[in-house]
Amino acid sequence: MELNLLEGDDVLFLLHKDKMIFFHNPKVAGSSITQFFLNCNKFMCEPEFESDLRFVRPYMSESSRHVNVKQAIDFFRLDEYGVNVWNEYFKFAFVRNPWDRTVSLYHFNSQNTEFSERFVEKYPVFDSWVKDLYECFMFGRANWNCIPQHLFTHANGEQVVDFVGRYENLNDDFEIVKSHMFSCVEEGLSWTNSSKHDDWKTYYKEQAAIDRVSEIFAEDIEFFGYEF
Repeated sequence: MELNLLEGDDVLFLLHKDKMIFFHNPKVAGSSITQFFLNCNKFMCEPEFESDLRFVRPYMSESSRHVNVKQAIDFFRLDEYGVNVWNEYFKFAFVRNPWDRTVSLYHFNSQNTEFSERFVEKYPVFDSWVKDLYECFMFGRANWNCIPQHLFTHANGEQVVDFVGRYENLNDDFEIVKSHMFSCVEEGLSWTNSSKHDDWKTYYKEQAAIDRVSEIFAEDIEFFGYEF
């Protein structure tokens, strides 16, 4: 029995010919990586490759549009075909310095969404948003901006993807991903869906903001060894 594969633009990405699974961690070059795969598909002229790109939409929580590792594992275990896909495919994700990623999330919300104007009115400065983000985290309110990155790489405290790339070393680490592919002639990544802002460290004018991000993403900092 085959998995129920549905087209989408924000969920789990599978490339069956290359036997790869990409976990899209928000604001860590995920759109650029997805576009790379889409560009690769344009060069697959043989009929059997025309439908190579597929997306899986398992049961997901309302607070998350991006499929995490646990959700994927639960889905792939539904049948023998899914178990084989999970065991055989090269699984990877990319992570980013949490303080840098938080700045990127702030600017994405203020520049790239249908709610950007309202967002800027409510949070005219970065610190005010981090404070609200922290309160959401402390009271357990659903907020996709609080999604820890290790959910896209770890399950039960153990790394279950085969490779974790670093945003800070994006081009070199993506070459490692490409080394597992044989269906693409694209040279490298091009930036997609990026937000414009100054150096991320300049946004942390108060120690309180640094500490709040540290607490929200404490497990990411521990797992991936990031420092401010």
